[in-house]
Amino acid sequence: MSRSLLRSCLWLVFILTMPVGAVDRLAAVESIFSRMDSENQSLRGAQLDIAFKEQTLRGARSRLFPNLSFTLAANEGEDGAVSKAADISSGGTSPSGGLGSQSDGLTDLATDSGWLGQLSTGYFIFSKFAISDSIDRARSEMEISQIEQSSVRDEKQSQVVQLLLEWQVLNEVLEPLNQAEKLIQGVKKFSKNRSQLLYTKQDRLNLEENATSLAYNKIKVEEGMLLIEEALQALVPSLKREEIQALPPIEVRYRSPDKKELRKLYLEKSRNHRVNEMKSKSAEGYLKSTDWDRSWVPNIYWSATYSKTGNYRGDETTGGVSTSLLFSFNLFDGFYSSARHEQAAIGVKAQRVKTKAEEDRRVLLLQHNRMKSLVSLAEYDYRMAIAEKKKDRYLDIKKKMRSGIGTRLEMSLGTLDWVKAKLKALESMKDYQQSLLDIAVELNQWNEVKINERST
Repeated sequence: MSRSLLRSCLWLVFILTMPVGAVDRLAAVESIFSRMDSENQSLRGAQLDIAFKEQTLRGARSRLFPNLSFTLAANEGEDGAVSKAADISSGGTSPSGGLGSQSDGLTDLATDSGWLGQLSTGYFIFSKFAISDSIDRARSEMEISQIEQSSVRDEKQSQVVQLLLEWQVLNEVLEPLNQAEKLIQGVKKFSKNRSQLLYTKQDRLNLEENATSLAYNKIKVEEGMLLIEEALQALVPSLKREEIQALPPIEVRYRSPDKKELRKLYLEKSRNHRVNEMKSKSAEGYLKSTDWDRSWVPNIYWSATYSKTGNYRGDETTGGVSTSLLFSFNLFDGFYSSARHEQAAIGVKAQRVKTKAEEDRRVLLLQHNRMKSLVSLAEYDYRMAIAEKKKDRYLDIKKKMRSGIGTRLEMSLGTLDWVKAKLKALESMKDYQQSLLDIAVELNQWNEVKINERST
């Protein structure tokens, strides 16, 4: 079997074994995405936020286990005392939202001049479901951070593609603009010493108008390309201008859903909607935990202590094992628990309203992007037809120039008209593809977007 035939067979096997719906993307673009994962500051921040929330969850789960502490103390004085008071509160949090301090569960102890050794353990038997609620909320916050990190990644990749599309649109008309500029400069130089019969006042006014229009479009293109390059480097710091220039023209393919499907797809697939639902569920869990925060429902805490005490005279040591079961009733707290319950109920209602409002807003935005994609595609066809007509006129003038019939002024004007028409058409195609990208990211269908080399 020849080498070429073997290569063909291997390629056929690859195609047949490729997963259905596999993403077809340009390798150079995928390489940029890969580098962005490790370089982009927003993505790194999202990863750190996940790690922070994981430790919050770990801290919340730690309260499911008993605590264990050891105390060794020395005291001097007739009335001196060593004391350690039990604390069965739920504990606070750090100013940054991190883990707070934790009670060691020790009971009050005292001794005269001498020493004390104590090993203690304690455990919350019942905390009015405060511990389980804190675990549920910590888990929910961590999962939300994971979803948001995935969303940020797709958004950043979409931004890269949109910027590349815009850069390539501008780059495609830069060379024709440069050609038009040389022609106009030549016409200006040629017309200075020519008679009014060859170049009338109207010709000169037309020439000046088009020279001004050319300068405007060239500044717009050149400065726009520089700004896009800076934006791309902000997303991927190691990306060089040479790499951007070396990329082949790209195009985006994605099947835009039907208008009737948008709301259903948003509810089923949108990460934003999923996050809002998780926030609603978390608010409902918090409300349930406040139902138990009543004066007749106690916190129940168990503790056990093994201690030894002695003095400096060498007398016999004393001590032993003690256990306690503590029931703590919050008989009156200034109506704090009832206000907390009412606040939690309001929070549930508020979150439901926010979720619905966000749903309506984002579905409307999806409909707008779908409409924009359809209009931009139709506009592209219309403007491309105009550009082709301008191109035919430009080519016709070029033929006349070779035959000695056309003038440089006509050639420069024809070139500029063609370039401006082509720029408008390419901008419409860019708007069409960017609208598709926005829809795909919102509906969590970024993996269905195909990024290929543009067919000519």
